[in-house]
Amino acid sequence: MANYSVSSGQVVSNTLVYGDIETVSSGGATQDQLNGGQRFVLSGGVVRNGTLNNGGKDYISSGGSSYQGVISSGGIRFAYSGAIVNNTFIQGGTVSADPGAIVLAVYAYASGILSAGSGTIVSGGKLENGGSIVANSATVLEGTIDVSSRSTVTNGTLTGSSANLSAYNGAVINTVNVGSGARLYLGSGATGSANKVNGGTLEIAGGASISNNGFGSGTGGTIIIDSGATWYNNNVGSLGVTSGNTLIIQSGGSVSATPLSSGGTTVIASGGRLIGTQTVVSGATLSINTVNSGGTVNVRDGSIVSGLTTVASAGVFSATSNYSYSGTITNYGAVYGGTLSDSAELIASGSGANSLTSGVSVEDGGRLYLGAGATGSSNLVNGGTLEIASGATLNGNRFGSGTGGTIIIDSGATWNNNGNAAYNVTSGNTLVIQSGASVAGTVIAAGGTTVVAAGGVLSGTQTVSSGGTLVLNGTAGSGTVSLAGDGANLVISGTTMPTNTISNWSPTDTIELASIPAASVTSVGTTANGITFYTKNGNYSLNVPGANSYGYTLSSDGTGGLIYTTCFAEGTLLMTPDGEAAVETLVPGTLVMTPKGPMAVKWLGHRFITVSSQPVPEENWLVRIRAGALADGIPSRDLLVTQEHCMVFEGKLVPARMLVNGVSVLIDRTINSYTYYHVELDRHEAVWAENALTESYLDTGNRDQFENHSVTALFGGSKAGGSETLPLETSRAFVEPIHARIALRAASVAPQPELTTDPDLKLVTNAGQVIRPMRQTNDRITFMIPANVTTVRLVSRTSRPSDAIGPFVDDRRDLGVLVGEVSLLTSRQTVALTTHLSEADLSGWHGLESSLYRWTSGNAELPLQDSATCGKEPSVLSLQIVSSGPYVLNAPVVPAEQRQVG
Repeated sequence: MANYSVSSGQVVSNTLVYGDIETVSSGGATQDQLNGGQRFVLSGGVVRNGTLNNGGKDYISSGGSSYQGVISSGGIRFAYSGAIVNNTFIQGGTVSADPGAIVLAVYAYASGILSAGSGTIVSGGKLENGGSIVANSATVLEGTIDVSSRSTVTNGTLTGSSANLSAYNGAVINTVNVGSGARLYLGSGATGSANKVNGGTLEIAGGASISNNGFGSGTGGTIIIDSGATWYNNNVGSLGVTSGNTLIIQSGGSVSATPLSSGGTTVIASGGRLIGTQTVVSGATLSINTVNSGGTVNVRDGSIVSGLTTVASAGVFSATSNYSYSGTITNYGAVYGGTLSDSAELIASGSGANSLTSGVSVEDGGRLYLGAGATGSSNLVNGGTLEIASGATLNGNRFGSGTGGTIIIDSGATWNNNGNAAYNVTSGNTLVIQSGASVAGTVIAAGGTTVVAAGGVLSGTQTVSSGGTLVLNGTAGSGTVSLAGDGANLVISGTTMPTNTISNWSPTDTIELASIPAASVTSVGTTANGITFYTKNGNYSLNVPGANSYGYTLSSDGTGGLIYTTCFAEGTLLMTPDGEAAVETLVPGTLVMTPKGPMAVKWLGHRFITVSSQPVPEENWLVRIRAGALADGIPSRDLLVTQEHCMVFEGKLVPARMLVNGVSVLIDRTINSYTYYHVELDRHEAVWAENALTESYLDTGNRDQFENHSVTALFGGSKAGGSETLPLETSRAFVEPIHARIALRAASVAPQPELTTDPDLKLVTNAGQVIRPMRQTNDRITFMIPANVTTVRLVSRTSRPSDAIGPFVDDRRDLGVLVGEVSLLTSRQTVALTTHLSEADLSGWHGLESSLYRWTSGNAELPLQDSATCGKEPSVLSLQIVSSGPYVLNAPVVPAEQRQVG
């Protein structure tokens, strides 16, 4: 037994056996071989090289260090807090590092063990042939550490961007914590168990064996699954892909049944494979290129799925209605739900495709294509496009509640609503039947349109409701076109007339020959079997049974085409002692019924006009009083009258224009040409027309305007104020309650205009300068007037009270503002300006009504030079605005079904 002391400046090289003790003080260095002996390395002491075996032990205190050397079987090196162990080869022996010790570039093999405590720093190294690191969870692992061939790392935390632990064939990595910036790589043949990613990266190669690895409580972590590797739910327990973390499945990698929490992200690269079901919850993100065979993606509200391009055969993608697709997606499997919009496109097509697309909403800008072999079920078109190819199977696809949608039926495919109203072509939507495609049993609702291209086929009955439109280009099979409602529209887009039967021709139905110029028509012939249009370029016939039962009007479609519209050729029906009689069949002496009994017709007059050629077209559109608008069965069918023609209420006359509500009583702007008819009795009396009480003609000196034509409307003569027997009553107090009762009977409410009370008043000088108000106090508005301004114009918004308040107000003037007192203030005096209250023909003012105020028409002249001193210097103009508004900002858009007649 020997004791050795190595002091400062000494370098020794001894062999210590059992019982020998060596102490290395500060500045001393030893290269001894310990074969059973003990060595104490104090602060500042150094062990260089050397070997520990056969029970040899050394103790490295704080400040002491070792460099290189071999720890063989039976040898142990203890490193206390503050000690440094560098470049040590552990060959069957053990290094035990306490908390605070630093172990650099450790090499453990042949069952060598590094035991590291909490807070120990292990930086770099290599483990092979059974070497191991047994650490505390708080042991710091950094630098590059390679592990292979039956070697093991247990516990520890990989810390910092330099930390890179790589495990290869036969290596086992257990319960390692992968901190921020660090990387753990499990290569082929490696085993990883219960390792947790807390901000770092875990990469798993094909051939690695993994169990219960996953994300910890941290964020910013990434797990990468390489080609050939599979990530299973049992790898992650209940954690899954947690908030702030990302799972990446590389090409050739697979993921199965992994929970994806809110805030978490899974990225499945092109060629990556999904096995089982992946649910994407609210707040989670999934990036996936292909949902492969056997894979299912369930998308919940509030989640994000990006990059999807393909759903493979036997793959499933299921989304809630709030999910929006993007880009172009090809579906060979099954897609459920979600929304296509903004140029997103879903294609179910391709050789051998056998896909299902169900419950998708196709909205504005979106497109769904159902190709051969595809099945479409319960998809809704809400502004987008659905295209259906031959060989696709359909079940419950239809237009939704939106407008602007299009369904296209390609050659060889058929569209059939199977008698279900849910599959109608609804308002604002279009069904397109391509050449070679067919449509059967479809109903076109009001505002809807079906377009049948040349070569398209109608089978069964195509029903066009009131306000609906069917467009045909030539003969379309043998089906029947049923114009089922008054105001149904048929458009022939080419010059080849269809031979299809056009049935249920009724009042106010229209046929537009879009390619036949209206100016080319020389005459029209109607028979019990149809209509023939005789033109300068040839004759065109349509199969319309009962066409001669109705009269017609011809008009232009605005682009040169021809519009043929029915009307009541038999005329408006008036009540006679012998029943109803068409007005054009009456002759002087014929008795008609009045509330005072039968009265003889004295004179009949009628006149044809074209609205668009009138000086004020808007005042010449007809008023249509729909059947039952005034009371049950009154009128008995639609009654057309001129705007000034009066209806009788309580023995008084009310112009028809004052009853308009936009629904049951409306201005009909679809009839550009018509004939109005006059029936004069011995005295001005009420008569029954279509069971509604209306006025007879009152001669006001316009008898010489009339000619002989068939009737489409009645015209009275009450504009001058009625008569003693039937006085004209246009007061709001009388008419408004009547208007309200009629509106209450209507099936719906017409859109109302947007109003404002702001007149937007400004001045425009004689030089064109615009002057805005400088102040407004109560009813006084003041403006700063520059020098040398002699005249200004009062410019404001305008509205007609009959538009802004209601037609029951008999005031159709365009009113600006009601101006009272006007004064001009200069530095020397205040001058009252009264020209607007005295000069009758002053530009831009309505007539004089009062000595106190006067209405402008929206652009009224106001002279300022009422005295020699005014205008030579800046001044202030004060206006009293007694009343203004309301003003109509935007006229409401009238729905198609309310614009249409019948």
